Amino acid sequence: MRERVQALAEELLERAGTRGEMDLIADYALPLPMTIITEILGVPTADRHKFHKWSKAVVSLSSPNPTVRVVIRYLRRFFKVRKRDPRDDLVSALIQAEEAGTKLSEDELLAMVFLLLIAGHETTVNLISSGCSPY
Repeated sequence: MRERVQALAEELLERAGTRGEMDLIADYALPLPMTIITEILGVPTADRHKFHKWSKAVVSLSSPNPTVRVVIRYLRRFFKVRKRDPRDDLVSALIQAEEAGTKLSEDELLAMVFLLLIAGHETTVNLISSGCSPY
């Protein structure tokens, strides 16, 4: 993944350079991890923008819980698609994975993917932001 992450990081920086300014969070820290995580999971490109909004709402203390239900509903539909049409992505691999004759339940799969999407994204955004802070 190193080459893909590096290429995306450079692309985001080039875009900012072309504009002559950059909002560290909006232009770099948010799109970098969300793009990589959704690519790894196999989320269709057209749906990737939804996950930042959902992630932000889920981790917000003032956020209503309906966002969690929206994410869960989306992921359950996505899992059905990947069961019918597996691809070369992490979700397909997790669906097909089996250990000692046991596959992940849909709830286990949901928990794992939800954690990767939300916690992985938010943590990376915060680390990039903190690492670049002048304080």
